[in-house]
Amino acid sequence: MNNNQKKKYIENHLHELDENTVNELFEKIYSEVNEKNLVAGYDATGTPILKKKLIEDILKSEDQIRNGDFITLEQLEEESKNW
Repeated sequence: MNNNQKKKYIENHLHELDENTVNELFEKIYSEVNEKNLVAGYDATGTPILKKKLIEDILKSEDQIRNGDFITLEQLEEESKNW
């Protein structure tokens, strides 16, 4: 049986399974999907941005903001005059 046939078989017989089996299958599928590096988007060059990396970058940015590790727009504008 190929992959597509297996998926179709599962789809067709899912309603016949008891709740415990459905829960086990759900947990397995859910963890597999979340462990993969899913693409969240693409940068300006077309390079994929992975969901895992995006979340890491957001958390890092939030820490930097909390720690005051940033410059204001006014500071950036002043600094850019020297470029």
